Amino acid sequence: MAPAAAEVARDARVVDEKRAATYREMAKLFEDTKAVDAARLLTSVYGPEEAALILTQLDDDRVRELIAAIHAQLGDEGVNYVRALQKLKGGR
Repeated sequence: MAPAAAEVARDARVVDEKRAATYREMAKLFEDTKAVDAARLLTSVYGPEEAALILTQLDDDRVRELIAAIHAQLGDEGVNYVRALQKLKGGR
């Protein structure tokens, strides 16, 4: 790899690491908040793709709680959040 390409790759990794740290910090806001309130905040501030980045930082039980609350609030539109999460996790 050329020196410039290696530098670009290193910079991209640093940006990705900072972005992941930001989502970990944001996820802390949703850990202990009541699921109904957390889901309302999550869907009012973030679209499905960005919400999925936050949800991946939470444990599976909490994600299930929040997805259930999102579905209760948004109905069929809540499926967009599930799809974004599944896409991010590789289709699981």
